[in-house]
Amino acid sequence: MTEPLPQNHDNLGVMVCTWAKSQPDKPAIICDGVVVSYEELENRFLRYRQALNGLGVKQGGRVIVAPADKGAFVIAMVAMFNYGAVAIPLVGESTALMAKVQEETGADAIVVDHGTAPAPAGTPTVCAVDIVPAPADLPPGTSPDDGAATKADDLAAVVFTSGTQGTRKGVMLSHANLATTERYLNRFLVVNEDIREYVTAPPFHAFGFGRTRSILRAGGTIVCDNGDFNAVKVLRGIEKHGCNALSGVASAILVLAERFTPRTEAIAGQLRWMEIGSQPMHMSQKQSLCLIFHAARMAFNYGMTEASRSTLIDFNHEVAHIESSGRAAPGTEIRICTAERKPLPVGTVGVVEMSGPHVAQGYWNNDTAWRKAYRDGWFRSDDIGYMDEEGYLFYVGRIDDMLNIGGELIAPTDLEHAFKPRLSGVEFVVVGTEDEVKGEVPVICFEPGSTVVSDWSALRESLVGSVPNKFLPQAGYMVQNLPRTAVGKVKRAELRNKIGLGQLAKVR
Repeated sequence: MTEPLPQNHDNLGVMVCTWAKSQPDKPAIICDGVVVSYEELENRFLRYRQALNGLGVKQGGRVIVAPADKGAFVIAMVAMFNYGAVAIPLVGESTALMAKVQEETGADAIVVDHGTAPAPAGTPTVCAVDIVPAPADLPPGTSPDDGAATKADDLAAVVFTSGTQGTRKGVMLSHANLATTERYLNRFLVVNEDIREYVTAPPFHAFGFGRTRSILRAGGTIVCDNGDFNAVKVLRGIEKHGCNALSGVASAILVLAERFTPRTEAIAGQLRWMEIGSQPMHMSQKQSLCLIFHAARMAFNYGMTEASRSTLIDFNHEVAHIESSGRAAPGTEIRICTAERKPLPVGTVGVVEMSGPHVAQGYWNNDTAWRKAYRDGWFRSDDIGYMDEEGYLFYVGRIDDMLNIGGELIAPTDLEHAFKPRLSGVEFVVVGTEDEVKGEVPVICFEPGSTVVSDWSALRESLVGSVPNKFLPQAGYMVQNLPRTAVGKVKRAELRNKIGLGQLAKVR
């Protein structure tokens, strides 16, 4: 007889199996309306085990996970954990990049959607579509408990960063790294197995995958739809599936609140839990979300792939500190330092560093970069901020994005917020460019489609008075589509580079 599995194992794949035994028929994932129960999830783990064994993949082996179907992706990732393999999420990338990652990591196999993903020629593949099991296919009396033998510090995943600020890095995350954030986030939100959450962020990226993991650890239900963020589809999904939770990056939640206000207000009362990803928001935006989603525990976090959910705040229960990004999560420490990594006093702006069991193990095959970022138990971020006397972190901006105007640092998001009332309905961002006389000046990049930006002199004049004159934009540029990451963050470095190379048309 199989021994009962640990009730709170660090390995999420093992944890899911405990839920499969206590609530086999409960939906674990609903993607595009297709329901996968906890029992079927466990059965798919068995099929993955058969497939990986057939390819000779051993526990500790590395497997690239590439299905573009969100449900199939989540299942494959957790199945790798369950098996004891190291998952390498890599969705929507070219064959050349996939081949490069495979060579760099020594991946033994690739999980694809329908056998059509751009897997390098000759690579052993597992087709996610073939993993759907019939009862007769399952070995009798077996249980997918391979992962029960994994240790907390064993490597669970290698997650490659987007590279928006430089070279892509393979962040090495252990089972304990992942489980730590899942547990304290669920405790912070007081989540239980009743949670049925519509996850708007793609699970292929850190925030969305963090949400899906936390829901499965709690024994709840993930609801999602394939494709890019679509506000109407989100609202329909919440209504259709009776969701009581919602998550997304700030830009997505703000679209729901600001552009679909009546429908969002209609479903807001049924939401008990929310998490908003770590994109900067201004005070007025946070306050408007509190008015709409007043019945929910609404968590906002600050973090990154290397140190996910380093701070937490509940907007509705910590109103006095709503301007901040929250306090250090349980077991985590935050400090502000100089460029030389000397701790700074309260209220002083500097570089944000964090320490705790959630911090990654390192960068794959790049010890030099990791030693630069991680020293004496502290991970150095690429962000600037300060802390108050109560330990709340105030995010100022990314080091590379900050504008140095005449020796004064200012975040581009602060300028965007000041300009927004006078550029209503216009998609734009502020970036800094080099100036021979002033060193650096702010400029605006616009997407086409508005007559507001057709006359530069009139446009700039309309912004006078919104900020001190030295912070007014010195030029405007048209860009067909603002370059963004998959979760909506603008790639400012890419825009600065295009401007420097003369690749963007100036507004006259």
